Amino acid sequence: ELALDSITNMYIRNTARLAVLSSIVIYAEEHGVAGSWLPVLKAKIKDWQEKYEASKLELTNAALQREAVEVASRNTPEAYLDLSDKYYRANQFQSAMEAARSAIALRPTYAEAFINLCAAYNQLGYFEEGRKSGEEAVRLAPGNRLANGNLAASLRGLGIFGS
Repeated sequence: ELALDSITNMYIRNTARLAVLSSIVIYAEEHGVAGSWLPVLKAKIKDWQEKYEASKLELTNAALQREAVEVASRNTPEAYLDLSDKYYRANQFQSAMEAARSAIALRPTYAEAFINLCAAYNQLGYFEEGRKSGEEAVRLAPGNRLANGNLAASLRGLGIFGS
């Protein structure tokens, strides 16, 4: 809990610093008051942007790690599907696949979990595995547009469907 609070505070500080420094640069450029200090300030902004991105990633990872522990204790397919979605949005496709597989293990006919699994496979370029998951998703939910779209993406990746 303390580590998460520390990461959150660092994220907030970096966000605020970045906003202030960016505003100063914009003002200076718009009003023609830029001097030799401007390149130094721009370098500082670049440094803070990197720190901002790093703290944002740390915060996301910490929150996901915490949620994964909670999901495992609940052990429901819905909870694993939700976790899979969150991992996917965080571009953590391997973890998204693991969570989707956990949902499928608990409910072998869970179309939405197969949809997530297919999407994650596609993102990693594993189109054959994506095709298999996509076909199962479409079999379980034939009218689901997302299932059909993900399967089509797998087939495109394999060079079988469209371009």
